[in-house]
Amino acid sequence: MSVRTFTWSGFAVLAILISSALLAEESQLVSLDSGRATCLVRQGARNIFGRLTFNGSFKRIRLRKARVRLQNGRERRLQKFVRLNRRCLRMEFHEGNPGSDFPPSPTPSSTPSPSATPTPSPTPPSAPGDGKIDQPSPSPSPSPTASGEVCWDGRDNDDDGLVDNNDPDCSGFGTAYFFSSSRGNDAWSGLLPEPKSDLSDGPKRSLAQVENYIRNVAQPGDAVLLRRGDEWKEHDLSVSAVRISSVQGTERSPIILGAYGDDPARPRLDIGGTGDLVISITGNSKYVIVKDLTLTTTAPLGSRPQGFNVLNCVNDVRPEHIILDNLEVINLRYGGTIQGNYVALKNSIIKNNFKQGPLEAGGHTQGLYVGHQCGGGNFVTIEGNWFENNGSKESVYDWNTYLSCSDCSFERNYVTDGSAGLKLRKCTRVTVRDNIFSDIDSVGISLGADNDGVSEDTLIERNLIRRTIDGITVVRQSTGFGDVRNVFIRNNILMDNLPRPVEGGDYRGYLTFSTADGHTDVLIAHNSLVNIRHKAAVQINLAPGAGPAPQQNVKITNNIFQMGEESLPALDLTGTDSSLLSVDGNMYDAAIVAKGNGGVLYTSLADLSSEYSGWEDHGLEAELLFDREESDLGELPFLPDVSAARDSAVCLSEVREDFFRSQRPTVNCDFGAEEG
Repeated sequence: MSVRTFTWSGFAVLAILISSALLAEESQLVSLDSGRATCLVRQGARNIFGRLTFNGSFKRIRLRKARVRLQNGRERRLQKFVRLNRRCLRMEFHEGNPGSDFPPSPTPSSTPSPSATPTPSPTPPSAPGDGKIDQPSPSPSPSPTASGEVCWDGRDNDDDGLVDNNDPDCSGFGTAYFFSSSRGNDAWSGLLPEPKSDLSDGPKRSLAQVENYIRNVAQPGDAVLLRRGDEWKEHDLSVSAVRISSVQGTERSPIILGAYGDDPARPRLDIGGTGDLVISITGNSKYVIVKDLTLTTTAPLGSRPQGFNVLNCVNDVRPEHIILDNLEVINLRYGGTIQGNYVALKNSIIKNNFKQGPLEAGGHTQGLYVGHQCGGGNFVTIEGNWFENNGSKESVYDWNTYLSCSDCSFERNYVTDGSAGLKLRKCTRVTVRDNIFSDIDSVGISLGADNDGVSEDTLIERNLIRRTIDGITVVRQSTGFGDVRNVFIRNNILMDNLPRPVEGGDYRGYLTFSTADGHTDVLIAHNSLVNIRHKAAVQINLAPGAGPAPQQNVKITNNIFQMGEESLPALDLTGTDSSLLSVDGNMYDAAIVAKGNGGVLYTSLADLSSEYSGWEDHGLEAELLFDREESDLGELPFLPDVSAARDSAVCLSEVREDFFRSQRPTVNCDFGAEEG
């Protein structure tokens, strides 16, 4: 499969329109047979992630209630529209027949080390999905045939009066087995999506038969489909609702557990019982897709099950090549656990999954946990999901998302509410990119190691973190020391931080880099910290001998520190040995530039440089004003063209793009995350 990246030019722009209003007439349509892309659209007051699948002439593509069209318009108007939708303008289109739903096993490669003096370096971190899409993972089946029929959806898409198993156009797609709690009968064949008029045949009914068919009947290429709008509640509470154990499809012919029919509501599995699982995928299951389902419970707190598990800890056998797509996992004790390899969670809603706090025993709770146990947690993709209000707010150990994995990616997710955003603990080769962390009670992203593992080769870029108490923290994750090595934190926007309701317990900077572990080869560059209140913009706390590895080659450059309170320092350097890091080429508008050891306040860069030799030789002080504009990501701060931050920074070979993926020049770069 070939991959082509289009850069839109002239007056062609991909516009996402929620209402029926159009900007202008259609432009020349792109000539491409098929393709897909992921984009964030704004629907009412909410940001919705979705996958757009393009077919045919590109005249109209629907995503729920959104419409996508190629537009043109007058230059002035278009420039503003491009700015507000830059992420939608740089999409990767996959030409031709997508073939496999599963990416091939990627080959790990190293992340370049940032250096105190920028030097040409190879393309930075190679975690899955970096820059170019080397291992595309198209949306799972159903997919259209040449006639336009979409198999396994229980609909007559090509208007020939036939659907799915009865339509010759679906002859190459395996067999679909249909289940309906409202209209089915376990005595029927399950080969028809609706009952016959004489009630002699039709879909099957029970979850017991769903499990039986996916485990014992379905062959590679087959699908077990539940009727949309139906609800299942009748299962034995001593077992999981659906156990997918040692079920094996193939790369080209996966086995699918999904949905069919015209009802917009997903099939609903409403399960109750502490210790239960709604869906478990265990054993040596391979090439399985679970999609388009709602996993939930009406059981009270204290009696709620977990949503899904992809794991097995017997004889080092684990599931691999699993796709979880377009699920809704809500109101459970624990959202989901992934301890298999080559697993993708995509386009799903993980919401309101938590324990009853200290009143309910039984360990921590997370919206999603990805872990290394039993040799799993490798090559995991978390993409395009909505995480909301997961993890008990009473516990500092509970998170919306918790990753302890290798060769993983966390991209284009929206994380909001709940106890905390994303924990990265003992991770290797992980990319965290293009996410939004908003309105969270503690930290957006926390990275670190501990006494039984290091964290290395981490890329954190192009994330928007707003209205959280802490933004990004690189700190010890548990007792004992561990190394944090080779970290890029670049092109992030951190803004409008919140105060902690109870004094104490939080960090002194919205971006905190602490001495708790050994830190080697770290670059914090081209981040914009805007309207920072209640604390310093950045806390640096590095001292020799704190961890098993030396603190070395830590560089902070080309960032913007814009304070919302003049009485607070931009940098809090308390306890820091200046020989362990480089701070140069940043822009400040703070009345207090830094707070140093012994509580000394530096009110100018000249004072700071005189105390810390070699620091901020290229730094600037200026009044920093931002235009606040609504975008497809919500309100964002944009630097006006007259800002002193424009064209005044030394360009870095390690940061060749900006927050919006615009290419940075080779000379006269802008400070901060946005290149104007």
